[in-house]
Amino acid sequence: MKIDNFKKYKTVLLDLFKGEMLNETIMNVDSEVAKGSIYFLEGFNDSGTAVYVHIDIICEALTFQLSFDENTFFTHHTSLFNEGLEMNFIDNDVKLPIHYHGIVNTTNDITLSVALKKGDVFRPIQLFYDRSGLQWIENNEVRTFLEEKKNYYYFINRTQELSTWIQTVHQVFTYSDYRKELFLRIKTQELFLLFTHYLSEIDIVTTKTDTLSAYHFKVIFDIKTQIEANLGTKPNVKAFVEEYGIHQNLLQEIFQSTFGKTIYNYYTSLRIQKAYEALVTKKYSITEVAFDFGFSSVQHFSKTFSKVYGISPTEVLNNME
Repeated sequence: MKIDNFKKYKTVLLDLFKGEMLNETIMNVDSEVAKGSIYFLEGFNDSGTAVYVHIDIICEALTFQLSFDENTFFTHHTSLFNEGLEMNFIDNDVKLPIHYHGIVNTTNDITLSVALKKGDVFRPIQLFYDRSGLQWIENNEVRTFLEEKKNYYYFINRTQELSTWIQTVHQVFTYSDYRKELFLRIKTQELFLLFTHYLSEIDIVTTKTDTLSAYHFKVIFDIKTQIEANLGTKPNVKAFVEEYGIHQNLLQEIFQSTFGKTIYNYYTSLRIQKAYEALVTKKYSITEVAFDFGFSSVQHFSKTFSKVYGISPTEVLNNME
């Protein structure tokens, strides 16, 4: 289905889920296809539009494809999807897997393929906005780079901060319709500030092409998975080069252009983030965290932690008491 304006997008979702528009903002879904609701919030940051799909259950299998081309109603797009869904972005007939655990940032020329099974929960959140939305990126160099880049995909991991935001949104959907809309507008601004902050921290890399092959995407997602499964061990880039047969410079370039950091910087950033979460949410000791995540010593961990968060692990634990 080709979508070139926001009204058409509303109509497409209305037909797909056999919903009923209660007003310009709220679609109630209580059909043989699905149960839930969808909120359409126009006007955030002046020109942006947010769509909160909150389907509690899919009642029958549903497969569909949504195409937004470069002449559509937005220039940039940010999505957040719940886990366990069979979903792909499609770029030049190449399927690119949705990154379930975080935020996907793209430009407007995209096609989204979705396959929902009976019993699925479907709760994507989408933000559509023009280039003016990038003004919230505080890093001037990154902002200029993204404003000038015709096509991009950036996958940003789900942080503890983002997970907390998602939990709050789920709670908001238990409120009355009036309070729900007010709160969702506030939460939309929060999400916008969160992901533009994350984008401010990407490492810029200039690539020869904005389009990667299916094999390249498979490789960098494989590497990403290996890194996440072995945060106690420094990634061996030379081993990746030998395993996948891609030149080291090209491998670093395509990884950085998709995840916003070099392979090693991605590892170090994710390692300290997960160490923080283990310290705060799992109540591990500082010594356990330091060695579980491969730091050479407690002192090394504390120094790295303090540099990133501006507070020592000991102070974090003391503040929790």
